[in-house]
Amino acid sequence: MKARALVCALLVSACGAPPPGRWAFEKADRPEYADALRTWTRAVETYEHFESRVFVRSTYFSPAFAGAHSRYRAKRLGLDPGTTRRSLAQAVSAAEDRAKFFVSVVTNDPYWNDLHRRDGTLRATLRLGDEAFPPIAVKRLTNNEMADLAPFFPYIDMLATGYWVTFPLPPKRKVVHLRVAGPPAVIDLVWKTR
Repeated sequence: MKARALVCALLVSACGAPPPGRWAFEKADRPEYADALRTWTRAVETYEHFESRVFVRSTYFSPAFAGAHSRYRAKRLGLDPGTTRRSLAQAVSAAEDRAKFFVSVVTNDPYWNDLHRRDGTLRATLRLGDEAFPPIAVKRLTNNEMADLAPFFPYIDMLATGYWVTFPLPPKRKVVHLRVAGPPAVIDLVWKTR
């Protein structure tokens, strides 16, 4: 029975897999922000014996998404054209130098939601094949910071804790694999690029 449920869950998740996103940012491209957000966001919910464990939603700031986000942010904030151009260039350049994720975590037990702690229950790693790399920075966001981000990430809810998680940029960019794992659950979020 468990095996059948697992196979069904895998089939459903495979059918809904988003298409690969284009890695590079093209200045001529002006995708709708909602489309870019959908392309670069992944979500996984885990349960044990029908009880929720850990829900994770994460958006990968690839150069393509960083550019789309920067443009949308400039529009929402009413920035002038010069500031908009500088902000866009900085966002794309940073995305080409590091792998940055916005991670929203909801846990059944609030003590599990400690991704920012070095000895926390949950830990983030960037996986490349059999190798796993720890983050160079994890910043837990305040409630005020989360409220400011909510217009850009509509999947944020009142139960979520947000984090900025940053890694050195992986040399292979065809597949970017973020794992959030600990005793409550193992969550794998995968982005394929073209």
